[in-house]
Amino acid sequence: MNEYSKLLKQEAFTNQKIFWDVKDINNLSDKSIVERILLYGNIQQFRNIVKNLTEFEKIYNQIKSGRNSLTPIVKNYVDKYVQYYS
Repeated sequence: MNEYSKLLKQEAFTNQKIFWDVKDINNLSDKSIVERILLYGNIQQFRNIVKNLTEFEKIYNQIKSGRNSLTPIVKNYVDKYVQYYS
């Protein structure tokens, strides 16, 4: 497990209520954690997961390329954020 994965797990346990339908948060993939934080997390969680923008971008691009539940507003915000800070 790399440092970014550890950060994501830490963020998942920080706000467990956004994973209300998950029995074991430890078994979640990085993609699942990022998607859930983008949908239901708070701004501090977002800031924490984008501190390593390179790793975040890799996972975010995987999420965007497949089936996901991100709203157009969330996609637009994250796209603009990544574009501005890249």
